[in-house]
Amino acid sequence: MPDVLADLATTLALSEGETTSIPVCNRSVLPSLDKCDHKNSNSITIPTNDEEDWRTPLIEYLKHGEEVLEAMIEAYSGICGARQSGPKLHFRIKRMFYYWLTMVKDCLKYVKKCYSCQLYTNFIHQPLEPLHPIVASWPFDAWGLDIVGPITPKSSAGHIYILATIRVNISEEMG
Repeated sequence: MPDVLADLATTLALSEGETTSIPVCNRSVLPSLDKCDHKNSNSITIPTNDEEDWRTPLIEYLKHGEEVLEAMIEAYSGICGARQSGPKLHFRIKRMFYYWLTMVKDCLKYVKKCYSCQLYTNFIHQPLEPLHPIVASWPFDAWGLDIVGPITPKSSAGHIYILATIRVNISEEMG
């Protein structure tokens, strides 16, 4: 409200002695809490009886979330493509128009339990660190590597390329 009045004051150019009235409306949408009557307020209760009604499947779904596991199995098993890691599985399930609050955590947990992924995944059991260049052990010693091919006819083993390695000692060649 003060900003509106300040903007209005800068736009009005009144001469001295001239006055104008600006009506200020102060209306709130919700009544203040001290004026509310809590005794007559609406409250919603759900009776817990054993009879079956239309809300029971919804309550069971919210309690157990069996469709969550079905959606993860369907998206991960290969129906929607190849098996993916946890975050990619999360995005794939979102593309299937499913969503729940613990989606990322559930996807990561589900992927970690996959036996075949545990068995066939390439694991690097080393901490990440920068690469270190290897220094040659002898100053003028070098190796040459050459790939020749494709060759015809194929070798008896069916190979079409030849890998040739050459060890060169530069100091012997130069003199």
